Amino acid sequence: MSTDTGRAASLTSSRIAVHGTPKGLNIFPPGDESGILRQFYQKTESDLDELMRVELAQNHQGSWECVYTFLRFNLLDFTGRPGSYLGLSVFTNKYYGDLSGMYDLLKMLFRKYFVGELISADGRKFEIPDFGNKSELFHKLEAAFDAGVDARSFRAIDTANPGHNVGNKASFHRDEVSASLAMEVVFSGGVVEVNTATPLGRERETLSKLQSIRDMYKEETDKMHAAHTDELRQLRETLDREIEHRDRTIVELGREKASLQTSLDSLTQKLGDVQSKLKETAALLDSDGKSGDAVTGQLAPKTAGGSKSGRTSLWTLIYRVLVLLLLISVLYLIIPMASQGSESSLRPVTSTGGASHPD
Repeated sequence: MSTDTGRAASLTSSRIAVHGTPKGLNIFPPGDESGILRQFYQKTESDLDELMRVELAQNHQGSWECVYTFLRFNLLDFTGRPGSYLGLSVFTNKYYGDLSGMYDLLKMLFRKYFVGELISADGRKFEIPDFGNKSELFHKLEAAFDAGVDARSFRAIDTANPGHNVGNKASFHRDEVSASLAMEVVFSGGVVEVNTATPLGRERETLSKLQSIRDMYKEETDKMHAAHTDELRQLRETLDREIEHRDRTIVELGREKASLQTSLDSLTQKLGDVQSKLKETAALLDSDGKSGDAVTGQLAPKTAGGSKSGRTSLWTLIYRVLVLLLLISVLYLIIPMASQGSESSLRPVTSTGGASHPD
């Protein structure tokens, strides 16, 4: 890095590397920094198309360096296969206090020297399989970086306790990134990502309010669901009781119907017996009224004994007719009751004004 802005700037050194997967992992120029760059080969896809990553790394001499890497994900490689990436990394022995400025500078260099040269004009596909024949392009890139940074923004790296927070990652929006907060994460061994997709403070506040509203709505919905479930349970229990009551009623009515049918059959049989006896009586009366000769057709003279016998048969006939009328009256009373019992066994149980209880 060439600069004439004073002693602080003269002590600042930097170098640039380009890496990606145009056709397998490719790093230029190859050097002792390739170890940290190989980590990106393990994850070449991202939910974000581009971001800047800031982290600490030790070089071959064991000195700490701050690494700024601008990454473009979700590219097609030289053969058209998806899942490739392209990265521009800057290694400095100091950290740059203006992280938003570093993000803008690396993004500008990426678009100016990579788009249309290393990748297609639409920024989606690799145009070359290897970076080795673009050395002249990278020399121009280094000169453009030196001209674009403000040496006064470099600060000494704090390595008092590096590595105790390895694995921690923090994301900042480009418009809200704070160097003090971000570098506190970096100096402790974490990683900072700067992008334009992370919600801003006002957006996070809005999202927080929306989340509160969502939680409130979910709570009310859960309460309504619980109440509705309890209501359905009570209704089901009520219906079960009504069905049980209806089933018992049907069984009882079936028994009553069977009993009435038995009584009806018995009375019908008795009625048949009475009718038979009535026919016999009518035949006897008919034979008593005829005493003439079967040949001449003349009636036989009445005798005292014959008159008494005729009156006795008449009273017997009257008695039997009265008994018959009585039986017919009983049948007329029983038959409607049996029909009504049969219809009641088929009629559904209804409930008005709430659940009915069998007890």
